[in-house]
Amino acid sequence: MAESRFGPNSKEVERFLDRLGRLERKQWQAIQEAAPEAGAVPEHDVTAAPEYFSALSRAARMAKSGVFRGSESAFYDAMRVTHHQAETLVAGLGGTARLHPAGSSAQVEGDDPEAILRLMAEEFENETWERAVNACMIAAGALVVRRVLSHRDFSVLYGPLAEVAPLESAVRGAI
Repeated sequence: MAESRFGPNSKEVERFLDRLGRLERKQWQAIQEAAPEAGAVPEHDVTAAPEYFSALSRAARMAKSGVFRGSESAFYDAMRVTHHQAETLVAGLGGTARLHPAGSSAQVEGDDPEAILRLMAEEFENETWERAVNACMIAAGALVVRRVLSHRDFSVLYGPLAEVAPLESAVRGAI
């Protein structure tokens, strides 16, 4: 089998990246709403969406186990490429996926209540866009190891994008 950038599912990952580039604002908002929390407090995130993060952990272990030659690098490369593309697309839609570390945003001088409310609104908006970007990234990783993931785990990980970027049905086969 000829290896390519994202392993045996490279064509499917490439189609996913292409679809991602054509999503409209309304579709990004649907992803925001469907995506589980994935922000700056991992303990809270895992508690809020245990099935999602357990499935992600299983997918990462699967990739690291070497289910196909280069599976770990393909898994993380798909997520990295998707993360970059999604952040760029979100910024183009007027969103501001967090491009800076948590806690490094603008500070409020004094105790101006309006400035505090604006900052809170901005941070909430950043977090919701970030959830959409993270959901895309995780879905791409799941696509890489789709053939070896359980149907349930794949459905959970791809779930936030299922309505806006449906996949062509594919026969699950062994790698």
